[in-house]
Amino acid sequence: MLKIYFMRIYTPYHVGWRNPRKIIDHTTLLRALISLAYETGYTKLVEQISNGVIKASAILPTVKGDRYRLLVPIPPIPSKIKIRKYNIHWITLEALHELIEKINECPRHDSLPFISSIENDKLVITCISRDGSEEKILELTFLKRRHREGIINTSILDLRSKIVDEDVDIFYQVEYHNRIDRITGSADPYVLTGYKVNNILWFAVRSGEESEALDKLLQIHSEIGLGGYRSRGWGHFRIIMENIEVDYNDYNILLNNTIWKKESYNVLLGSMIFNDEIDYGKSFININEIEGKAGPTYNEYDLPVLQVADIGSLVYLLREPGHLVIDVTGTPHGFNPKIVFNPLVISA
Repeated sequence: MLKIYFMRIYTPYHVGWRNPRKIIDHTTLLRALISLAYETGYTKLVEQISNGVIKASAILPTVKGDRYRLLVPIPPIPSKIKIRKYNIHWITLEALHELIEKINECPRHDSLPFISSIENDKLVITCISRDGSEEKILELTFLKRRHREGIINTSILDLRSKIVDEDVDIFYQVEYHNRIDRITGSADPYVLTGYKVNNILWFAVRSGEESEALDKLLQIHSEIGLGGYRSRGWGHFRIIMENIEVDYNDYNILLNNTIWKKESYNVLLGSMIFNDEIDYGKSFININEIEGKAGPTYNEYDLPVLQVADIGSLVYLLREPGHLVIDVTGTPHGFNPKIVFNPLVISA
């Protein structure tokens, strides 16, 4: 069973270590659920997560038009142009699925996908062969929204040029604090950094038939907060219980195309560690590192330094990978935390 959750984060959040991350990965979500499941006695949920029964996506933004559109980071396809200059960061699930369908034709003709140009507010995707010849396979439209000064381009790619009401509003947040040393009475200034988001967010979880325990844990977790600096009031969110009208095409793609497919391209909705399951010559991967400190103040521990394929990476599978569980060793008091890699994907 696949279930979509919608949430709104009311305060800034800090996920990561020295440099906070804009997107909250599925590993953070699963680790938070494991920790809370131990505390509340839902040990069956811990077993399901550890055994790979529960898959999850990262927590990603939506934008509002007639209905809510579900967004994913645009895959790192090679490009002749600097797409960041055009503020291109996100793609709708409908357009992402169409992109994967089209670029699957490239390896079959001994070529690779390539962003060749921007023509008439459309991003042109081609297959480029070894001899340099190109074949146009897809055009993606810049999704637009209405603004007081007229119509402006946003950073969202879609198959339709339908006007939306919102932009993706995730911005860097800095807070300056001061505390008084209880012994010397001197000031001790410090700075908190993270991100704040004004959009409604979405994430999806594929689990067994029972989701009641998961629903309850998420409600409890909304009161505790997500990420770091929770003692400073950061990371508080609310799961939206009322119905959210989602674009039918985006919802249908998520419902029917979240299973790994071999000999095909797959876009990661959460970070992953691979061994020999993918063809690196045909894949396009953003690398991220997981590291830092975790745990409560009374039981702090170091996370291992892990290099992972980041959210939005485009991987060409030779065979289907399984979930991966990494036990964090060397923790005090017999504590046995885990990092679980079991992401949802969008496939052809």
